[in-house]
Amino acid sequence: EQLINQDKKEQAKIRFFRERFYYISESIRERLEKDELIDGPVINRYRQLAKQHQLWISLDGFHQRSGDGTRLLNSHLIINYQGDIIGRYSKIHLFYVQPASLVIRELDFTQPG
Repeated sequence: EQLINQDKKEQAKIRFFRERFYYISESIRERLEKDELIDGPVINRYRQLAKQHQLWISLDGFHQRSGDGTRLLNSHLIINYQGDIIGRYSKIHLFYVQPASLVIRELDFTQPG
């Protein structure tokens, strides 16, 4: 919210937020507990701020609740200055890395869009 207030002072037209902009967790369980629907409190607050400050907002890496409840969608949302969600993309190509003995498969906790 502080960044958006600063943007208004500087007459910015759009604010870009990085992937996983509203929390970072180290466990899959915590991610699944914190995911929410697009019309949940986190996104609704950003929609209010966009409208209040007449600012476009780009939210990357929003962990959206999926239909199956066991995985999430990694979504990118675009909110216009009227507070409307005008674009949504859910990541399709999920990563799989295996550095040394560690294995990270995004597919284990993310549903392809």
